[in-house]
Amino acid sequence: MDPVVSEVQLGIAKKTTGANPVTAGQSTEFTITVSNFGPAKAKNVVVVDQLEAGLRATSATGPGWSCDVGTGTTVTCTRANFPLSASPSDIIVKADVDKSVPGGTTLKNVATVTTTSPQPGGNPDPATSTVDVVAKSDLAIFKTHNGGPWTIGKKGTWNVRVVNNGPSDNPGPITVVDNLPRGNEFLSASGDGWSCSAAGRTVTCLYGAGLLVGQEAGFSIRVNVVNGAAPEVVNPAEVTSPIEDTDPSNNTATDRVRVLRQKQTADKLPPKPKVFPARKTDQGQKIRTKVRCRTLKSSAAGEVSFCKITRKKNGTVKVKVVGTRKVKVTVIQRAKGTKNYRAFKRVKTYIVRP
Repeated sequence: MDPVVSEVQLGIAKKTTGANPVTAGQSTEFTITVSNFGPAKAKNVVVVDQLEAGLRATSATGPGWSCDVGTGTTVTCTRANFPLSASPSDIIVKADVDKSVPGGTTLKNVATVTTTSPQPGGNPDPATSTVDVVAKSDLAIFKTHNGGPWTIGKKGTWNVRVVNNGPSDNPGPITVVDNLPRGNEFLSASGDGWSCSAAGRTVTCLYGAGLLVGQEAGFSIRVNVVNGAAPEVVNPAEVTSPIEDTDPSNNTATDRVRVLRQKQTADKLPPKPKVFPARKTDQGQKIRTKVRCRTLKSSAAGEVSFCKITRKKNGTVKVKVVGTRKVKVTVIQRAKGTKNYRAFKRVKTYIVRP
């Protein structure tokens, strides 16, 4: 009678069959191939796959195998019997790459196989596969402003916010370049963790700490609103970082705000409506004066009240009230506006007794 043969010789191989390189924060896949070179069937076969920090197994499956991924760092797959007819047999391990893994990292994945059946050649050498990691993030920038409409001669504030939409943590530094529009003079820029400087109307802000997935950081720019801002200012900004951005379309943002012209001012009108000298506004626009007169009560027979208005070539207006009844004198002054100053208008009413 021939002796019963129980010896076996197992083999194990491993390769990366998913994304390689893989983006931090996304998934890849490994294939473990187990072989039984016989001559007998192997009993109580155990495959252990050890994942390096930064990799976390999410599933492991293979025909005839019972697998447990545990916490994701060690995958264990078993089968009671592994006949030659089932060889070779694949186990597919799917794993997530942690979003914090820096770009340029290579992660290793080592698998071993054992059996309770005798192996004259001993357990096969471990099988190793690697995956290269790249970091990519979608930085999105948003712009707003405080208040509005703004007014020439006042101050304004632009607000900038940057968000990391992932899939990878962004190690930074993150750079925002904000081009202030004509009619804005830089005063200051600040925000937690930001370092800002200005060259003319170009404001550059750096955020050295980087942004985790889902994290955001913002800063504000204070400006003087000066001549040239009306009727509207438009402020663009752009965000960049050293790693690849998955959606460049949201790396720029623009905000706009309506700007009002300043009021024009002028010397006060005289306390009595006798002489209105030819004048200009404090902003240099010629003032035009118009006078209206109206008797307050109906005149009795023979009573007449009226205004005698004299206008000189230089624009000086003189008013003389004649008669016996009180007269309401209304003075209206106007001056043309400019691109930086609103049209000037003021009205004053006097009650004059002749």
